[in-house]
Amino acid sequence: MNNKSTFSKTWFVDIDGTILQDKTNDEIDKIIEEYGDDSYLHEVPIQDSIDFFRSIPKRDRIVLTTARTRDHINHTIEALDYFKMPYDDYVFDLGSGPRILVNDIKPKGNIGNTSDLDTAYSINVERNEPNIKYQYKKIDGTINYQMEATPIIKQLINE
Repeated sequence: MNNKSTFSKTWFVDIDGTILQDKTNDEIDKIIEEYGDDSYLHEVPIQDSIDFFRSIPKRDRIVLTTARTRDHINHTIEALDYFKMPYDDYVFDLGSGPRILVNDIKPKGNIGNTSDLDTAYSINVERNEPNIKYQYKKIDGTINYQMEATPIIKQLINE
């Protein structure tokens, strides 16, 4: 039994430098002060990243993360909605340091997987560069291998 067709992922995605061009909290404060209710129009999207997240299956969940302060929630959400960035939830006020995801390994057969399934991955992208899709292909090849026991090389050739 292979559940890959119903297999969903949860994406934890940083906003600045990944979805929107990087801005500091001070820069956002100045934009809000200068432009008021239209401040969100002065955000710059990383369109390839937004397009990538629009293309992932609707069953996947997207949780946006950011070091932006809570004072910037309305401004940021208006920008994300304006650029049609899909998301299910968000977390503001995080530190600017590394974010570490910890998750368990699903044992073989737990969800139809043919081998142990790693459930924690990370993608580090160059700030303000749209290269998520390429990085994700490597992870997806590994997941496909663990779910279907197909050789990784064969899977990459088929993409």
